[in-house]
Amino acid sequence: MPGFFDLLTAPARIAVGSANMAIETGNQLNRAVTGRSYETGIIILTGHGVPQVVTDALCVGLKPFVSSTVRIECPTPPDSVSYGPYGMIEGNEWFTDRSFSGAAFEKASKFVDEQINDMRYRYNIDTEDIVLVGLSEGGMLALYTAISARYKLGGIIGIVTDLP
Repeated sequence: MPGFFDLLTAPARIAVGSANMAIETGNQLNRAVTGRSYETGIIILTGHGVPQVVTDALCVGLKPFVSSTVRIECPTPPDSVSYGPYGMIEGNEWFTDRSFSGAAFEKASKFVDEQINDMRYRYNIDTEDIVLVGLSEGGMLALYTAISARYKLGGIIGIVTDLP
């Protein structure tokens, strides 16, 4: 019987595994043409209330499924939230303003922009080689960031998400 982590990561592992074959083919072509080491970045944005330990496990758990030229980052949402019986579960969230106002999206999107820029400079990855993967609330943020970005991203994968 699959465990909680297996159920949580199965869709992401399938998506990353499928994308990894295409990414590796692109990597080989790029190395042949430019002679430089090609890197792709994946930034995973988790959903509302996901505890940090789950975010860390997701990030670490996916690394064996991707090429060594792929960098995975799982940033911690900037705000914390308590929920469940008596607020016993501590998690993180992208939006403290649950009305999902434009200002709330701007604030959260700025945080993701900082993550993208960090990946660009730390690993020398072009924005066109960075993919945002978002689960639920993180997917809303991935979609909004891509729509409002002043640069082109490599792709977006939204899992169980929409825009309000």
